Amino acid sequence: MRRKFEAVLLGFALTLFLAWSLAAFWFQFERFAMLACLGAVVVAGILGVLASRNMRRGWLAFITCLGATMLWWSGITPRQDLIWAPDVARGVTAEFQSDTVIVHNIRDFV
Repeated sequence: MRRKFEAVLLGFALTLFLAWSLAAFWFQFERFAMLACLGAVVVAGILGVLASRNMRRGWLAFITCLGATMLWWSGITPRQDLIWAPDVARGVTAEFQSDTVIVHNIRDFV
Protein backbone atom coordinates (compact mmCIF):
# COMPACT_ATOMS: atom_id res chain seq x y z
CA MET A 1 0.00 0.00 0.00
CA ARG A 2 2.83 2.41 0.88
CA ARG A 3 4.61 1.73 -2.41
CA LYS A 4 1.41 2.43 -4.33
CA PHE A 5 0.91 5.71 -2.46
CA GLU A 6 4.52 6.69 -3.14
CA ALA A 7 4.09 5.87 -6.83
CA VAL A 8 0.94 8.00 -7.05
CA LEU A 9 2.66 10.84 -5.21
CA LEU A 10 5.70 10.67 -7.49
CA GLY A 11 3.42 10.54 -10.54
CA PHE A 12 1.56 13.64 -9.35
CA ALA A 13 4.82 15.49 -8.63
CA LEU A 14 6.20 14.41 -12.00
CA THR A 15 3.07 15.66 -13.76
CA LEU A 16 3.29 19.06 -12.05
CA PHE A 17 7.01 19.27 -12.82
CA LEU A 18 6.41 18.36 -16.45
CA ALA A 19 3.65 20.97 -16.81
CA TRP A 20 5.82 23.68 -15.27
CA SER A 21 8.94 22.78 -17.24
CA LEU A 22 6.98 22.59 -20.52
CA ALA A 23 5.60 26.07 -19.86
CA ALA A 24 9.10 27.33 -19.01
CA PHE A 25 10.58 25.81 -22.19
CA TRP A 26 7.74 27.20 -24.29
CA PHE A 27 8.28 30.64 -22.76
CA GLN A 28 12.06 30.64 -23.17
CA PHE A 29 12.60 28.82 -26.47
CA GLU A 30 10.11 30.35 -28.88
CA ARG A 31 11.71 28.89 -32.00
CA PHE A 32 12.63 25.53 -30.53
CA ALA A 33 9.60 25.10 -28.31
CA MET A 34 8.46 21.79 -29.77
CA LEU A 35 11.94 20.27 -29.57
CA ALA A 36 12.37 21.46 -25.98
CA CYS A 37 8.94 20.14 -25.03
CA LEU A 38 9.70 16.79 -26.63
CA GLY A 39 12.94 16.63 -24.64
CA ALA A 40 11.06 17.36 -21.41
CA VAL A 41 8.57 14.58 -22.15
CA VAL A 42 11.44 12.14 -22.83
CA VAL A 43 13.08 13.09 -19.53
CA ALA A 44 9.75 12.60 -17.74
CA GLY A 45 9.43 9.17 -19.34
CA ILE A 46 12.91 8.20 -18.20
CA LEU A 47 12.04 9.37 -14.69
CA GLY A 48 8.91 7.24 -14.80
CA VAL A 49 10.88 4.16 -15.83
CA LEU A 50 13.42 4.78 -13.06
CA ALA A 51 10.63 5.15 -10.54
CA SER A 52 8.93 1.94 -11.61
CA ARG A 53 12.10 -0.03 -10.92
CA ASN A 54 13.28 1.65 -7.75
CA MET A 55 11.30 4.37 -5.99
CA ARG A 56 14.35 5.94 -4.32
CA ARG A 57 16.14 6.31 -7.65
CA GLY A 58 12.98 7.79 -9.12
CA TRP A 59 12.75 10.40 -6.38
CA LEU A 60 16.47 11.15 -6.62
CA ALA A 61 16.27 11.59 -10.39
CA PHE A 62 13.16 13.73 -10.02
CA ILE A 63 14.80 16.02 -7.44
CA THR A 64 17.94 16.27 -9.58
CA CYS A 65 15.95 17.26 -12.68
CA LEU A 66 13.85 19.69 -10.66
CA GLY A 67 16.96 21.32 -9.21
CA ALA A 68 18.63 21.55 -12.63
CA THR A 69 15.52 23.10 -14.15
CA MET A 70 15.18 25.58 -11.29
CA LEU A 71 18.85 26.59 -11.64
CA TRP A 72 18.40 27.05 -15.39
CA TRP A 73 15.23 29.11 -14.91
CA SER A 74 16.79 31.36 -12.23
CA GLY A 75 19.81 32.02 -14.45
CA ILE A 76 17.83 33.50 -17.33
CA THR A 77 18.50 37.21 -17.73
CA PRO A 78 15.81 39.48 -19.17
CA ARG A 79 16.42 40.41 -22.79
CA GLN A 80 16.81 44.12 -23.45
CA ASP A 81 15.90 44.00 -27.16
CA LEU A 82 12.19 43.44 -26.47
CA ILE A 83 9.41 45.98 -26.20
CA TRP A 84 8.85 46.50 -22.48
CA ALA A 85 5.88 48.09 -20.76
CA PRO A 86 6.54 51.78 -20.00
CA ASP A 87 6.69 51.26 -16.24
CA VAL A 88 9.45 48.64 -16.50
CA ALA A 89 11.27 49.90 -19.62
CA ARG A 90 14.23 51.26 -17.68
CA GLY A 91 16.19 49.41 -15.04
CA VAL A 92 16.86 50.77 -11.58
CA THR A 93 20.28 52.36 -11.12
CA ALA A 94 22.03 53.66 -8.03
CA GLU A 95 24.55 56.43 -7.52
CA PHE A 96 26.79 56.31 -4.43
CA GLN A 97 28.12 59.53 -2.90
CA SER A 98 30.05 58.83 0.32
CA ASP A 99 27.33 57.69 2.77
CA THR A 100 24.39 58.65 0.53
CA VAL A 101 22.75 56.49 -2.13
CA ILE A 102 20.63 58.07 -4.87
CA VAL A 103 18.37 55.58 -6.64
CA HIS A 104 17.05 56.43 -10.12
CA ASN A 105 14.08 54.99 -12.10
CA ILE A 106 12.03 53.87 -9.12
CA ARG A 107 8.42 53.10 -10.00
CA ASP A 108 5.72 54.90 -8.08
CA PHE A 109 2.84 52.56 -7.20
CA VAL A 110 0.64 55.25 -5.66
